[in-house]
Amino acid sequence: MPNPWNAWLVTNWGPGNTTVGIHNGSILWMFSESSSYMSLSYNGTVTAGSPGGIAIPPGLAVAVRAGFSYRTSSDFDGSVQIVLPQLTNSSSWIEDTVSPPMPASMEWKYVSFNQTLPFDTGYFTTRFIAQASTGWVEIRDARMDFVFLQEDSKTPFGHTLPLQTGNLRFGVITGYAYFEYEGTGSLKVNDQTFDLSSPETASWYALPFPNISSATLSGINIGALVVTKTPLSIGLDDSTLDGGLNPSMNVRFGGGVMFTRPFALGYELRSSRNSFSSHPTLDGMTIFLDVLPGDYTISIPGTSIARIAYLASLGFILGIIADTRRNTIGALLRTLKKKLTSVMIYSRVSRMSIE
Repeated sequence: MPNPWNAWLVTNWGPGNTTVGIHNGSILWMFSESSSYMSLSYNGTVTAGSPGGIAIPPGLAVAVRAGFSYRTSSDFDGSVQIVLPQLTNSSSWIEDTVSPPMPASMEWKYVSFNQTLPFDTGYFTTRFIAQASTGWVEIRDARMDFVFLQEDSKTPFGHTLPLQTGNLRFGVITGYAYFEYEGTGSLKVNDQTFDLSSPETASWYALPFPNISSATLSGINIGALVVTKTPLSIGLDDSTLDGGLNPSMNVRFGGGVMFTRPFALGYELRSSRNSFSSHPTLDGMTIFLDVLPGDYTISIPGTSIARIAYLASLGFILGIIADTRRNTIGALLRTLKKKLTSVMIYSRVSRMSIE
């Protein structure tokens, strides 16, 4: 288990009983014929009204990677998961983001879960949980890594990772790596240092060679990191964008095309010969599958239709309002006319009486 041990909390959420044991850095949960929900969490459970875990500085978001190793008995009838509970700055509950369930495994298996939390998050923690009624589960190598992010709508994913006060270290990178950055700093790759300078605008930089065993970035803001199996054949700059409205690209090899914008059903990847509809990724981005080589433009062809439908609906509603007002005004005028007629008749009668 990660140090310090006193910051980690084991909780039985019920309803059944569970035997807990710790041995050589592993924790063992043994379930006894009744359903129990067990969790291992960092610095408290972080529930509504009970802050704890990690406090997020105002104006920043956080990207989290949590993971652990586990193994189970052959009769284990439950599952294990990773949960990221989130609270606001006032300790109100936002949500518990939950990983897919991991099945029983009699061999040691390492699993992880990645998530970028929303900007209104004030506190979060990581819970490693198991729910079962029979069998046992053993957990070790639990870890929680996170980085704070700044909001930046100009970047592909809407966030930047500031490195002014720290470094970003990579392990083994299998493939060709490219990153978008802004600022002045350096890249260190296998004991070689490369200067980086783009103080005013975001620029793309390709790591000098593929399959790097270690790399360190410092002093800059990172907007995106791309790792590919083959070298990218297009320039990674804003020259491929038409005012940001109709991105275009050349697809040299067939396969999936990632569009780093939140998923929308109407997105289409279109060429003179083919068109491909959009699909959502696990993190809510847009991807086009099985794309053939060629020149493409991304658009939402239904926009014009939607605009016409909107204007027609707006005209219909305004017509109803106008008709309603006309009827109301007409009724009001008729009422006023009756009242005025009554006043005139009464006035004439009064005059006749006086004479």
